Amino acid sequence: MVRQRSAVRRCGVPLTPTSSYGGTMHLPPVLQQLFDAENNRDWVAVGDLLHPDVRWTIVGAEGERVVEGKDSYLEALATAYEGSETRFRCVEVTRSGDGARTVTMLVDDDGRRSLDVFEVEEGLVRREWEFPLGRDEAPSPLEVIVPVLGVDGCSAGWVGALLVPGAPRPRVVIAPTIAELVETVRGDVELQVVGIDIPIGLPDDTTRQADELARRALPGRASSVFTTLTRLAYLAPTRLEADSINRNLSGQGVGAQAFALRDKILEVDAWLRTRPSVDVIEVHPELSFATMAGTPMTHPKKTEAGAAERLAALAAAGVARPSVLSGSGYAVDDVLDACAVAWTAGRRASGEALSHPDPPEIFGDGIAAAIHA
Repeated sequence: MVRQRSAVRRCGVPLTPTSSYGGTMHLPPVLQQLFDAENNRDWVAVGDLLHPDVRWTIVGAEGERVVEGKDSYLEALATAYEGSETRFRCVEVTRSGDGARTVTMLVDDDGRRSLDVFEVEEGLVRREWEFPLGRDEAPSPLEVIVPVLGVDGCSAGWVGALLVPGAPRPRVVIAPTIAELVETVRGDVELQVVGIDIPIGLPDDTTRQADELARRALPGRASSVFTTLTRLAYLAPTRLEADSINRNLSGQGVGAQAFALRDKILEVDAWLRTRPSVDVIEVHPELSFATMAGTPMTHPKKTEAGAAERLAALAAAGVARPSVLSGSGYAVDDVLDACAVAWTAGRRASGEALSHPDPPEIFGDGIAAAIHA
């Protein structure tokens, strides 16, 4: 599992599964219990879950190592973890068509990953194949070459994080509308790129590739990406009407959280139709954080641990801590999301940003639909 133990854990590119899940809740019970016992260093509990003739094969760059028998397995496992408090988690699960094998993608606290395949016999782990994958590679720290703005919605309207060449840290800007926010910034600098955490490019009668690709790239945090509704659904005045319209057009229902973004989506859509003379792209902060860190974030963004994790990722990616993290009408997670969006806007300016999909989709509105990171 990660034991190399070291090899585990988080995968930015998901498997092509018969079924897949984020997190460990859908693991076969014996594997869930095994992972919990291993993380707790409960070797007795681990032993109770192993077949007497268990065989563990580790396939690494230096060749293949085979551990046979329960006692040898437990000894190798305890040795691998000696002096370490590292824990791991499962971020992807795939079952073979006949259900005989379970494939897991594991990632540990240090970002090390491994692909582990298990066979269970009579409720006990009979075989395991482990393929250590090392750490995901994170991009080089951002070099800001032109002024760029990252924008996130907040209760005050919109919060922006402005990155300017030579500035020591992001400047936080607040405005009630997207148009006012951008014009305020353009009054001070020659803004080149605006990234916004909002769907841009609304589908006519389908879902968007951008949303699906972003979810695939965020194992364990895929639920943070809402499905963008059709244009006609967003034009409906109520969620009930939007749900009926969207189901008829795309076959998808309308959740409360997705419809709650309606006003801000339509605001940005109307602003884009004024053809602002600046490059505007859609960005999803969780995808940006996952890209800059080489792995999705572990903690929810509204928690203290989540804020610390995201601040560390931004610092490592070349974006310093803003001098202001919260205020009237905007919270810490709003500012950090804006900073992550600004990071992607900076990559867009330097030609390094990734587009999901590439090239973007174009719907009837003629607006490029892609999530950038």
